[in-house]
Amino acid sequence: MGIAREPDLGIYEFTADDLKSNGRGFITPGQKAGLQATGHGIRSCSTTSALVAISFVGIAWIVLLALMLRNQDMREAILGTPYIPAVGGSLLLGAVLIGLSVLLARRRAAQLEEAPLQTVEGQTRFDTSYSPNSGLTTYYVFVGERRFSFGQEMSHVFREGQAYRVYFAKVGVYEMILSLERLAT
Repeated sequence: MGIAREPDLGIYEFTADDLKSNGRGFITPGQKAGLQATGHGIRSCSTTSALVAISFVGIAWIVLLALMLRNQDMREAILGTPYIPAVGGSLLLGAVLIGLSVLLARRRAAQLEEAPLQTVEGQTRFDTSYSPNSGLTTYYVFVGERRFSFGQEMSHVFREGQAYRVYFAKVGVYEMILSLERLAT
């Protein structure tokens, strides 16, 4: 099979050197930088989300306690029961769970930055899935038996029924196509 040049690769920005290097089994420094940037974004997003969650919970509890402790009867009822240790324990458990989610996201980000190059080739076919709960449509491109998911229709990049070779990196739910080529049949 020879390689046919694809005129419009749409969202994919890779060079002929990237494709050549991927064909030899290597990820280029530019592609590595893209994986590292994605890893940095994952870490940043998880840390920011955790800080926002902790801030909202903290503010809510401060306001709630201030309102509840305004009168003497409520102070006596709250402080005289096991309510305070239970609330403290639930806050501690929540903080531990948020911390674990941040650590897991950081681990996945580090794995993505070091992800091995994977390759798949085969004929393409398209499929879609609509979720009435979210109102979102997911577009799928199957290359051989491998399914790639997209948030937009990809017929401007892939031609259905054509054979492609796709070079990608995948860790968990994170998947990045590094380069691709249409194969002549």
